[in-house]
Amino acid sequence: MLVDIWSELLGFEKDKIGVSDNFFALGGHSLLIPKLLARLQLHGLSVDIGDVLNHLLSQTWQKKSIIRLK
Repeated sequence: MLVDIWSELLGFEKDKIGVSDNFFALGGHSLLIPKLLARLQLHGLSVDIGDVLNHLLSQTWQKKSIIRLK
């Protein structure tokens, strides 16, 4: 799901990126974070913006417990 959202926001094909890629190196920027959070909320996920900013660069973002079901 995260790859789907990233590909939509960043304009990449899904098979060209993965969650271990660096969001910012792929062309992401801080102004896309609210859109990212909104897309996650559409999927029933709640993510704290501080956690996103702290962990988005990390390859272990999905492995950490920052994503919580509503």
